[in-house]
Amino acid sequence: MENYGIPESATVSVSIGSFSKVLNDPELDYFRTIGTILRMFPNHYHLFVTKPPAPEILEKYLPEDQDIRKRLMVIGPFSNLEPIYGVADFLIETFPQIGGMVKAEAMACKLPIVAFLNKKAWPVLTDVSNITIKLSSNSILC
Repeated sequence: MENYGIPESATVSVSIGSFSKVLNDPELDYFRTIGTILRMFPNHYHLFVTKPPAPEILEKYLPEDQDIRKRLMVIGPFSNLEPIYGVADFLIETFPQIGGMVKAEAMACKLPIVAFLNKKAWPVLTDVSNITIKLSSNSILC
């Protein structure tokens, strides 16, 4: 991902959703969890695709460590997510609030999905063999 300075040898995860989906749960802190993953895996980058809030609000949530902050990119919004799915190695579902379409698009792109089971989430899909998904005209079919 030359546009974001991500080395070719790096692994990339992506989360896609509204900024409000990742806020206000002290037990499931999205930014702290992603920061921990990045600390554990120094060759890993994470893209959070959203409509970022004002810089002074975003600043409150980003990790203090500059190396981790460099590898946690809050970007977007984009009208076409296909290039994002194309460079990702896996999807980390937003939490504590989750969505449905992002998971369906990731499955269509054959991306592995990491989801956290929590009281605010829908049941996690484990068998998709008998599921029919009605896609809208702007859905992604990889």
